[in-house]
Amino acid sequence: MKFRFLAERVCKLGFLGARSLVFVPAAALHSPLRKSSLVEQSDMKVELLPALTDNYMYLLIDEATREAAIVDPVEPQKVVDAVKKHGVKLKTVLTTHHHWDHAGGNEKLVKLMPGLTVYGGDDRVGALTQKVTHCNTFKVSLAL
Repeated sequence: MKFRFLAERVCKLGFLGARSLVFVPAAALHSPLRKSSLVEQSDMKVELLPALTDNYMYLLIDEATREAAIVDPVEPQKVVDAVKKHGVKLKTVLTTHHHWDHAGGNEKLVKLMPGLTVYGGDDRVGALTQKVTHCNTFKVSLAL
């Protein structure tokens, strides 16, 4: 599945396109207080993992192969814990951009889980193994 198609599927599921205004106490934004959530379809799961004070990482799981990809793994230990919880093999890191709050965990994650393919569009992305440019397409696994 192309990454763009995956992004469209994620948006259609509704957790990227919320339009309501909600006031939340600042303490609730801290990641230990925010819970992860899981979206399931027949061929894939997407787990939203809270990170830092206001970010999320996305664990994409191919149900057929039990392989996974992670988007913006800024907190590597949380990623490792989620991978173990689901019993999947993490193969791929997808980095949206080079800022520390998105790519800051790449190098540590690669040390914790050697052999990962790290995609990103900028040479400043830590642990980059596959640079992508506009309109590139690639497969993460069979369903993803």
